[in-house]
Parts: sequence; C-alpha cells; structure tokens
Amino acid sequence: LLRHSPESANLIMNENGWVSISMINENTDIDRETIFKITEEDSKNRYEISVDKLFIRARQGHSIPHIEIELIEENPSGVLYHGTTIDAFNSILSTGKIIPMSRNYVHLTDDLETAISVANRRKKKIVILELNTEEMIKSGFRFYKTSNNVWHVTEVPLRFIKLIIPE
Repeated sequence: LLRHSPESANLIMNENGWVSISMINENTDIDRETIFKITEEDSKNRYEISVDKLFIRARQGHSIPHIEIELIEENPSGVLYHGTTIDAFNSILSTGKIIPMSRNYVHLTDDLETAISVANRRKKKIVILELNTEEMIKSGFRFYKTSNNVWHVTEVPLRFIKLIIPE
C-alpha cells in the first residue's frame, strides 16, 4: 500500500509519501497498534512514523511516479553492490544498464552480504554486480542515501559494472 498502490485502499499520499495512520485504520483492517508493530519489527527498516505519530511512509521502493522521499545526496566512500538474478542480468546486458524497472530509483547497498540476501529472495541463480562508484561520480552520477542506508541512483550503465558470481 505505501510503496505501490495507495489508491487501492482509498489512501491519500502526499508528495513525500506520508499517509495518515487514521486513514489506514478507516480504510483497511489494519489497526494503529499493528502499524506501529510492523514499523518496529520490520528487519529492513522500510517504514517510518512521523514525529507526531500521525503519519507513516515507506522509506524507499516506490513505484508511484510523483513521490519524492527526502533523500540525502551523498557520495559513497567505496563500491556499491546490486544483487540480482542471472535472468535479470541478461536483461541488464540487453538494455546496457541497470534501470529502476517499476521503481523510481535503482537500489544499491554498500554491504556485499546484503546484496547476496536481496538476490537470494528470488530463489534463482544469482549474480552480484559491483559498481565503480568513483568513476560514476566523475561521470556526473548523483547518489542518494535513505535514512535506512539504502543507496539510490537513477541508472547504472554497464561500463561501471563488475560481475561477481557468488559460490
């Protein structure tokens, strides 16, 4: 609901992705206590509650074009990784770059184990892509970091990618 289709539950989302918790309570079978529990227990820390505890939003992963989460522009200090499947990598080869697909940004991590974990969700043969962020920055790419340490970039051309195949 908070990343892809708030309208399916008649939720109104502002331009920064915030939705009223009371509106979720009124339009779904999710109560306030459950919302807070999901937010606190989510291992990926995907959701955040506003300071006044009246609103909730997803930190990233939106496929809704008009949503602009406040991202922190920051240059990574080292390489970043993108975990994916061999099938998706073949698509990357055909397009010549990693693209956001249905999301607004390509999601990256600075942690190799996280990239492997993300790729393994698909239960297929995986590949890990290591990105030369230093060269990307020199070429004018801008990186953004969410409050839960997910890196975002608009796209990643092949020339900045090194393929890693985990054992």
